[in-house]
Amino acid sequence: MGKSAFEGELDRSCYNKLYKEMQKYIEDNCDSIEFHRKSNFVREVQFASLEEMGIERVTKIQQNDDNLTFNVIVSCDIEIEETVSRNRETDGVNQWFIASCSADFDGELKNFKVNDIGAYN
Repeated sequence: MGKSAFEGELDRSCYNKLYKEMQKYIEDNCDSIEFHRKSNFVREVQFASLEEMGIERVTKIQQNDDNLTFNVIVSCDIEIEETVSRNRETDGVNQWFIASCSADFDGELKNFKVNDIGAYN
């Protein structure tokens, strides 16, 4: 199934900013997001890095004049790691997140902002 026109515009004009916000969230919260439950090797996540991100769908689009609020569901491939007795263990895991976003729209998306991010289960 193809992307909607809105998803295409979001992907084109806001992907990089969304990626940076997601990367920061993952790095800052790697110890509280339960990545270790998805890993065969890493038991205590000490570092996590976003490797790849895909926009899966956009939901709850609400418009008030030119201002839009919406949720973006993303699939993220993440590398996690820990060091135990000088041995570095790494693993790749996949996690979906939901980002609550806002933007102005006057034919194109402007002033895109990520307001909140959480795990999507």
